[in-house]
Amino acid sequence: MKTKNFLILALIFSLSIIYFSCDDSGVNVYAIHRGTISLTIKNFKPLNKDVDGLYEAWLRFDTSTTYSYYWSLGLFNVDANGNPVDSNGQSMSFKYTGDTTKLYQVTHCLITVEPPGRSGYATGPRIIDCVLTKYTDSLAGDLNIGGPEALDAVGRALLANPSGGYYTLMGRTSNNPAQDCIRGIWLCGVTGDSALECLGALSGSGWVYEGWVADTLSSGGPYYYPVGRFSDPRHADNDGAGPCAGPNTVNAYDKVGQEWIQPNCFSDKPNIFSLTAGYYQVFVTLEPASEQPGSQAYNRPFPFQLLRQGFISTVGCNRVDNLFNPQNQSGGLYPKGHFSIKY
Repeated sequence: MKTKNFLILALIFSLSIIYFSCDDSGVNVYAIHRGTISLTIKNFKPLNKDVDGLYEAWLRFDTSTTYSYYWSLGLFNVDANGNPVDSNGQSMSFKYTGDTTKLYQVTHCLITVEPPGRSGYATGPRIIDCVLTKYTDSLAGDLNIGGPEALDAVGRALLANPSGGYYTLMGRTSNNPAQDCIRGIWLCGVTGDSALECLGALSGSGWVYEGWVADTLSSGGPYYYPVGRFSDPRHADNDGAGPCAGPNTVNAYDKVGQEWIQPNCFSDKPNIFSLTAGYYQVFVTLEPASEQPGSQAYNRPFPFQLLRQGFISTVGCNRVDNLFNPQNQSGGLYPKGHFSIKY
């Protein structure tokens, strides 16, 4: 009889352990193996792997105050629905295959953009990052563009500041600026005042800004016209008023802008005769700073828009119009993610 009672008590005790080991969803947390990870991502755009490269997820280990190293959780792309896929477009999951006894040294989870022919090291620019929080049995955190290894303060300002910016159509370098104003665009006001106050100066992030005009209608398009690369939005871009500017470049503002005054300036895309034609867009992207002039990546926008206007106004010149921060527009939110790992 005593043996029977003992067996019944043991069974009750065992069932109690199983019950109280479960979380609110009924999952036994003690059954989760050390090193099990969860990484969910949102608002990532598909990359052309042969042009832009691939995303790669990493853990940063800080083994001392002076030495860190990175462990890859996997290269990936995303499909049209934003779901992670491998380089061949097949569904994938993230895995940690390292030494689980060292997980206490992990301080960051981050995602980089690694160019074609990656080196195997975390050398690409960081798109999102977070400092992980340590819990009793795990590490976890929310990744975003404001993480210290990503855009840091610049990213946090973009997330917090919904003001966007503006642009103006002008022909500053033309002999006939009133007529040719429909062939120039400046990311500033009519007096050259700064129009990109929500963008901070980039320094050492691995990224640069770039302005673009897109022709969305012409046959064979869309066609993309660079407005210039820049790290400081309060000064001129890398090529001033551009290679198609008119003769009076001394009149160009010390701000981001491009003019297409000279005809037949392109061999691979249509001339710009009027930005008010009704089928042009203007936007600002983040671009990997390592892109080389003349490459496919350099000549096409990276799919990470910061400011945009989907329709350049047909009203005319010297009129300020908005560039919207997609953080506040449906379907255009910045990349983000959530990570956790059991140790």
